[in-house]
Amino acid sequence: MLRAVAVAVAVVVAVVVAVTARLLLAPVGTSQPAVVVVEARPNDDPEVPFVFDPEVVEVTAGTTIRWTNRSRTFHTVTFGPSTGERVANGTFEGSMFEVGDVIERTFSDAGTFRYFCQPHVAFMAGSVIVTEP
Repeated sequence: MLRAVAVAVAVVVAVVVAVTARLLLAPVGTSQPAVVVVEARPNDDPEVPFVFDPEVVEVTAGTTIRWTNRSRTFHTVTFGPSTGERVANGTFEGSMFEVGDVIERTFSDAGTFRYFCQPHVAFMAGSVIVTEP
């Protein structure tokens, strides 16, 4: 009986050591890419009734941005040359028709990516700043 207990303890210790070593020796950067959520949501200011929240996000290359519609209003995510010049540049556009609709994009290259909502072009815009990992 004592021998069986000793064997069982040895097996458990070996498993714990193996799992710990695997976790500690895993190569850096092997985790899943990050996902950052940006909400298209109502705002309390009647002059700016909808916003992207947060308006500006800074992420590393490989990160996915998930825009989520939190209002009962149609929104787009339309990339443009600047937040001041809100004209589609043809690089990316997606539509969110209902509450809970989602648009995703994974950013592979560093840079600043500006976007706006076409129906609310006068006040609804944001930026994604992508840096190298």
